[in-house]
Amino acid sequence: MVKAEIKIRRTEIPGYEKIPISKEYGNAYSIPLNKKRERCVDPRPPDEISTEENALSILNQHRDRMPREFQNSVAIPGGFFAYPMVLIGAGLGLTPHEAVDLSIKWHEKEGIQISYHTDNQGHGFGCGYVRLASQWENEKLYGVNSDDVKKILDYTEEKVNSGKIEVEEPVLKGTHNEKFVAIIKNNEKNPKTVKSTTDTGDEFFRLDKTATRKNLAGFALFIHENAGEVMDKRIKGTKEELTEKFEEVFDKHTNTTLGLLAARLPIFEIDLTDNINIKVTSLGVVKPVHKSA
Repeated sequence: MVKAEIKIRRTEIPGYEKIPISKEYGNAYSIPLNKKRERCVDPRPPDEISTEENALSILNQHRDRMPREFQNSVAIPGGFFAYPMVLIGAGLGLTPHEAVDLSIKWHEKEGIQISYHTDNQGHGFGCGYVRLASQWENEKLYGVNSDDVKKILDYTEEKVNSGKIEVEEPVLKGTHNEKFVAIIKNNEKNPKTVKSTTDTGDEFFRLDKTATRKNLAGFALFIHENAGEVMDKRIKGTKEELTEKFEEVFDKHTNTTLGLLAARLPIFEIDLTDNINIKVTSLGVVKPVHKSA
């Protein structure tokens, strides 16, 4: 009987710089940012290792030194779903199906892997942003009709199940246990992010602000230039006007989600624009958002 070779993917994370978040929360590692992937902001590890690998015990010995694929992805609330949600929230007269189709086309053009997560807590798609926006009592807070959110989810799932699009859909285990929020400013020429668990074991929400802003601008340009070809409908506004509107809607959605999920948690800005002098600044705490119902 030939034994299968078990390859353990060790990482260079110990070689990257430790970023001191605070005395209370300790440090987080800086790691290279892969712009071609996006994940919904959620630090819980996905249930990604199959029992068939029969190497779980060995992998566990090295888990603290193994970068999970989602750790070096652009962290954006909602993952893929952020884009059709922004289109609907921007009031461009699009249907949920059109918003999904345009978002898929942009991801394909940019070579970005479509991704969103589920969880094992009975939340369906699992993302707090999507789950909260799909509840009718939060419609005014998000500025998006909750039925439209459900249509976005159903239509995307239909596309996946029919094999028309390929997605990464990690299943997250456990419940939210984040201790703070980190907003990451980046150097576009040498982009990095931070591992969303500190060396003290604290989990936190992470938003890669620079990468997200760049993606939203690219998305706006794509909509401006290609909407007519994709769905035979002209979108009003210049690319600059669309970018400004998309950022406004995205910020509203992000702040609402954090206000509902992470009220009163500390916020830190981690400035990685200067790779030599990394700055960590306390921005206070997340302001709570109260449901309108």
